[in-house]
Amino acid sequence: MRGSNTHGERFTAEDLVCNSDVMKKVRQEVRLVVDGEDPVLITGEEGNGKRLLARTIHKESPRGKESLLEMDLRQYSVNDFFPTLYGSKARKGFLELTARGSLLIHHIEALNYHIQEDFLKALKDGHYQPVDSQDKQDITTRFLITASADLEDRIEKGTFSEELYQFNSPGEITMPPLRNRKEDIIQLVALFLTDYCGKNSIPRPVIPADVVEMLTYSHWPGNVRRLREVIETNLFLSGEEFELKYLPDDITHDSVLEKFLQGESLPTTTRRIEKKILEAALRKFGGHQVKTARYLGLASEGTLRAKLVRLGVSVVKKKREQ
Repeated sequence: MRGSNTHGERFTAEDLVCNSDVMKKVRQEVRLVVDGEDPVLITGEEGNGKRLLARTIHKESPRGKESLLEMDLRQYSVNDFFPTLYGSKARKGFLELTARGSLLIHHIEALNYHIQEDFLKALKDGHYQPVDSQDKQDITTRFLITASADLEDRIEKGTFSEELYQFNSPGEITMPPLRNRKEDIIQLVALFLTDYCGKNSIPRPVIPADVVEMLTYSHWPGNVRRLREVIETNLFLSGEEFELKYLPDDITHDSVLEKFLQGESLPTTTRRIEKKILEAALRKFGGHQVKTARYLGLASEGTLRAKLVRLGVSVVKKKREQ
């Protein structure tokens, strides 16, 4: 049977970091729904933590010690959905398996329009029939539902049931994109570092200030999921350090553009970029100025030194191994 069971699982990394105002609002909304039995609809962009939020609601609810099953509707055909949900004589369905727990349904927008009405009827009636049985079973599962698409737009286009949306929307919580919760980024980075280094038994590195700045000002189109991927990829490529040169181009470009759009002047932006390039090149060659000047295509070491003085770049040479 497809689906995942998170019974007994601990949720740690990025576990509802709420330093930003938008996440504090989410936290307040969670408190309003956590003890209830009504469905909770969690909307927002792909990769922004909807699964984590749903798992947290289950964990903190009175059902927290019972099973939480997950069902991604993108993996189920029209013919698979009800047999998997309702079960049969041959196997138990998700509703029976989560009778005292919760069922997390991902991507409700992927549910075929022609069976949305049947699903809604079961939710309203509060009971269902296994596919090869005449006996009705009560629905005692709590539903946690996520949507990455704009459901109201789908309703206007006639591909999603307005009634199904209205049934679930009273408990709707919108997860904000990472670009709107920049105050959370540093703590998220710290959590991901701790998680990755712990799993791989390596020392946790100190992230250079220029990298922290890049991470903070990036637009993060892939949200929290993308942030985690960037952190883990950087550590994998650099070993036990965290280096600017291993940041993806889209992250560094986003950071520069974001600061410029926030009102930084062009000369200031240009100066900052030039300084970062010099610092990165010096790190690459261990502070060796001749090699750095040659690498950057400068006329001489003297030209490099003049730039270092003008931009206030300090040079720290690596100690030679004894």
